[in-house]
Amino acid sequence: MIQLLETYDYHTPMVQMLLAGKGKGISDSVVATSDQYQYLGKARYVCSKHGEFFQERKISMLTGEELPPTCLECEREKAQLEVCESVKLLKKRELDEAMAKAKKAIGEGAKFEKCSFEDFQTFGDSFRIKALTDAHRLMQRKLTFLVLLANNGTGKTTLASAIGNSFVDSGKKAVYCKEAQLMRSFRSTFRSDDITESALYSTLADCDFLCIDEIAKSGLTEYGLSTMQDLIDDRYRGKRQTVLVSNLVPDQFFNRLGESVRSRIFEDGAVDTIVGEDLRKRGK
Repeated sequence: MIQLLETYDYHTPMVQMLLAGKGKGISDSVVATSDQYQYLGKARYVCSKHGEFFQERKISMLTGEELPPTCLECEREKAQLEVCESVKLLKKRELDEAMAKAKKAIGEGAKFEKCSFEDFQTFGDSFRIKALTDAHRLMQRKLTFLVLLANNGTGKTTLASAIGNSFVDSGKKAVYCKEAQLMRSFRSTFRSDDITESALYSTLADCDFLCIDEIAKSGLTEYGLSTMQDLIDDRYRGKRQTVLVSNLVPDQFFNRLGESVRSRIFEDGAVDTIVGEDLRKRGK
């Protein structure tokens, strides 16, 4: 809010220069005008946020009305905010474009199953109840990592997809991929002009939610292992929710991914082993 404190008959230096440019002497009796305004003299104002400032009072030659004063500091902050918002919008567009390219590189079929938490049945089993509880903890940002280990058909991908769909429904960026697809995509960037290795990596490292299915299913190359470890480390540092799904038992899983991955997950995550028979064979 701006308040008028005091008015003066003489003009501000800017208007005095205007008068001098028109060949008029500087005096209190001279009425200064331009093509747009008639200047009434100097005034002292106070901005509730930035304090006192001086400004010329002026009347619009078009409307005949006196224009309200403007605090230059407020205007500067407004302009900076608009620039920041423009930069945010540009970065969002760039991220959306990068994510679209990344998803295309990973594979058009790479997507979450159409399911919700209600589709993951616990059957009163303590292992399944814990897995569901940990999934909700991940959604609440109480965990960064969730590792789901189980045989085929026990519902681990269903649970991972339920988490992913919840992120999508809340407007977050979520990506699903299988490890083999992921590694093929990284290798394809070496000979692609459409997306670079760094752009693909950044999209996976920075998205709100990432699910990697069938992870550590087979031995990774040195490049693949290094890429996976770096990806998990970056998501750990950024506190970005991540689900890793595998058919392996815990020792096999961590032996293949390395001690650094084990350390990150046990520090800020949960490991759940879902036991039971193939529910698809039971028609569940």
